[in-house]
Amino acid sequence: KDGSAKIVRKEAISLLIALLLTGTDEQKHQAACTLGRIALSKSSSDKLVEEGSIAPLVALVQAGNSQHQDGAISALKGIIQFRYADRADIVREKVIAPLVALVLVGSSKQKEDAVSALMKFSLIGDASRAEILRQGAIPPLVELLRSGTDQQKQVATSTLRSLANDADVCTEIAHNGGITLLVELLQDGTDQQKENASGAIGTYASKSDTACTEIAREGGISLLVELLKVGNDSQKENALSALEQIACNDDLRVEIASEGGGVALLVQLLRDGDDEQKENAASALGNAAVREDVSNEIALQNGVEALVELLRSGTERQKENAAFAIRNLVAISDANCTAVVDENGIPLLIQLSEDESETLQENVMIALCSLTVNSENCETIVSEGAIAPLLARLNDGDTNQKGTAAGALGNLAYNDEVCGEIAQGGAIPNLAELLRDGADEHKNYALSALGRIACNKEICSAIVRDGAVGPVVSLLCSENKTLKVSAVGALRCIAGSIDMCVTISEEGGIPPLIEFLVADDDSAKDSAVLIMNWLSSHHEIRPSIVREGGLQPLVALLRAGSDIQKENAAAVLKNLSNSSELSRTIVDEGAISPLIALIKDGSSNQQENAVGALGNLSYNLDICKEIAQDAGISYVVQVLRSGVLWIFISRV
Repeated sequence: KDGSAKIVRKEAISLLIALLLTGTDEQKHQAACTLGRIALSKSSSDKLVEEGSIAPLVALVQAGNSQHQDGAISALKGIIQFRYADRADIVREKVIAPLVALVLVGSSKQKEDAVSALMKFSLIGDASRAEILRQGAIPPLVELLRSGTDQQKQVATSTLRSLANDADVCTEIAHNGGITLLVELLQDGTDQQKENASGAIGTYASKSDTACTEIAREGGISLLVELLKVGNDSQKENALSALEQIACNDDLRVEIASEGGGVALLVQLLRDGDDEQKENAASALGNAAVREDVSNEIALQNGVEALVELLRSGTERQKENAAFAIRNLVAISDANCTAVVDENGIPLLIQLSEDESETLQENVMIALCSLTVNSENCETIVSEGAIAPLLARLNDGDTNQKGTAAGALGNLAYNDEVCGEIAQGGAIPNLAELLRDGADEHKNYALSALGRIACNKEICSAIVRDGAVGPVVSLLCSENKTLKVSAVGALRCIAGSIDMCVTISEEGGIPPLIEFLVADDDSAKDSAVLIMNWLSSHHEIRPSIVREGGLQPLVALLRAGSDIQKENAAAVLKNLSNSSELSRTIVDEGAISPLIALIKDGSSNQQENAVGALGNLSYNLDICKEIAQDAGISYVVQVLRSGVLWIFISRV
């Protein structure tokens, strides 16, 4: 070391570099080896770069003999060890191709030095990694995993891990047998090789479902679970990260649960692991919990209790992952919801819904929304003060939080008092905003919430006043069928008042409602014809229903609709026939015969509405004669019974 410093001080480096360029083969060899020994300190490496050593050293790697290459690679290793910023310059000097060649055909020392250099170059960035891949590095690196020394295997594993920045690279590594060899290292490698192999497997699993499948096929899951049992801390952390990623694959989650008690080990780490292990265990359980069988196993191992405790006392990141796991668990089964309630988790979730971490807020909100699906939990959630923070998230949260808050508030609107609290808390304008600008899922939540809170005249008036009717009507024309059906369902809940009916008409609601009268969805058809019944009770709206083509589908419902559809269609025609100027159009659409059929064979409500419609139509003498001719004596008898005898005495 002292000798190297003297060489630097005496400015011999420039002379050595000159020998690299113009010396004999032996001089080049000795000069390169000397520079390699000099480059073992930061100050000496700085001097090598300042004197312009990079280009001639790279030239020796490219075109020198074996001895030249040994010395040049040693010198370059020192430079890239201490001079991170110069690695890109070395790559630009086209050193990658000869390094890859040495990994394939060099001596044992050259392979070790070359793969070590490639590993450091792979850390520079995407351009450097792309160049290493372009030069075909993966097959020789995988070959080192198969036949290299322990040190070569160790560094090759790290290099392959660094190169795996997308699914295509992972697929190429797997195609060349890399994953099979890494799994073998998990079983038979040294401690350091197991650590590196588990880390690489975790990286591949995070990039590619194909890699996850290959890892499982080669028996990697059971070996990763075994590392959770007996590995050192670094191995456990890498195994946890790998299982966390593999658990995102639906087909492999159950294998994690069944292999050697994987779920039990993860739950145990929630309790006894270090901070990073707790964090990763919670994330792995969260990914796995979306399968019902795995979710049940987590509950069986008292995982809900451990996750709630982590919510209570963990680090911020642990709380985020625990909330993620709980949100998936409660979405799967009522039993998990009950377990969260029993562990006093609801007050904790409500408290954390106002945490500064947006990730934690989002996971907690989704968990609360799932908990509200079970009506037995709603009273507890409301009594613990959930409405106020949910309204706050609906008002000022990000898009996802607003949508989730809308879903939870809709589920919680189980009585008039809660509906009033939600409406008075300013929910309606925010729900209207979601209907206009939210994602489809969030629009669906907002529609449900509006429909649920519209429990009285005051709230319905507020819905009109706050501009929520227009967005609901707009969604009747959505290309998303689920949204359309939800919109007509929401409109059914809020359309009972005069103000609401007029607003629906003014917002253009009649044409899409008429389309629903011929839809395939019976539930939507039921809602649409009921809304039409309410709309047609307002004389100023009736002409629009006829003008927009509503009569034909209404008459069709009289003939072939369900019982409730026939009843409401007859009610609409009864209302429309109250406007004498519409009577002839109703008759021309063929309404008389199906109305008479309802009088003969319909239910009492259907008969009442049909008699009312025909009675109204009978005010027109010509129509009255047509009814009598079509109906015969049975209709006259029915009319006599209905109490409208005076019509026939005066008309027929």
